[in-house]
Amino acid sequence: KEAEIKFQHALELICCSEKQIAWLYSGLGEAYYRQGRLDDALDAIRLGIEVYKSLQDDEGIARLYARMARVVWYEGNLPQSLRICLEGLELVKNAPDSREKAILMHETARAYYFNRGSDKALPLCRQALAMAQKINATKEEADVLATLGILAGITPAESLEVLRKSVELAEANEMLQVAMRAHINLGDMIINWLADYNEAMEHFQRSTELGRLRGVPNEELLGIYNYVNCLFITGETGQIEAALPHMEELAEQISNPGSMSLAIQFTKGRLMGARGNWDGAISSYRQCLDLPRQHKNLESEITALDVLTWAILEKNRWGEQDDLSEVDTLLQ
Repeated sequence: KEAEIKFQHALELICCSEKQIAWLYSGLGEAYYRQGRLDDALDAIRLGIEVYKSLQDDEGIARLYARMARVVWYEGNLPQSLRICLEGLELVKNAPDSREKAILMHETARAYYFNRGSDKALPLCRQALAMAQKINATKEEADVLATLGILAGITPAESLEVLRKSVELAEANEMLQVAMRAHINLGDMIINWLADYNEAMEHFQRSTELGRLRGVPNEELLGIYNYVNCLFITGETGQIEAALPHMEELAEQISNPGSMSLAIQFTKGRLMGARGNWDGAISSYRQCLDLPRQHKNLESEITALDVLTWAILEKNRWGEQDDLSEVDTLLQ
């Protein structure tokens, strides 16, 4: 909040150059983002982009397009995040190699991944990694590695290797946001490749701590959500229920919680299912379909259809439902 006030006061000064004004809008957007005010953050970032465009500043354009895409991703609008990245890349396609261009290339790779395009994400991610290493951009290298490790098309051994390297680089250089992402992705892949839920939970706990240290509600919430998912495997339903009020408290601090609200709703449904409350689980999962359909987010919609189908089948399995006609429709 204090940073927001400082940036606002700086923007009122008449001595700033246009480039300084663009930088101030960038900082103001970050101050808004860290308070969970995503819509305000996007407005400030767009103003900065317009100034950078007027200056034909490719580095500024690339950096802020990448930031705008990430904020939109946190809102849960994955297709829009990809569109923003591609628009930005087109604007700077002829620009020389730079830290900022590597950032945007990496963000585009992330956007492709979350829009079911790992085939396009992988070569772009490797290109961004090579650029970051060439110009000794350690933060960008660690960030790219955190994405590379979750992409389809690489071996389990490489997946774990690059994610552990990302964690090491980020932690050693106190890159809290990058480390937060790296721990989450490493935890996910440890589950995928090693089925070691205890080690995965350690990484999710660390990601939660990093989000809290940064004071960013959506980042802390993302870490808690992944940790809670592991608790389902170990059957710790009491801990899950105890975590939900804090998750909801964090979501209330976000102006447009989007995917974070979806994560909480999904957790509630899964908790009810774990306790045999199939009607409650089915109702909760139906609500999980609304946001993905609104944003045309196919990945999340498929997940919601899958868990809704599972809940109906489980209700039938325990003799509480005879009609399975809806299941066929959902699966189709």
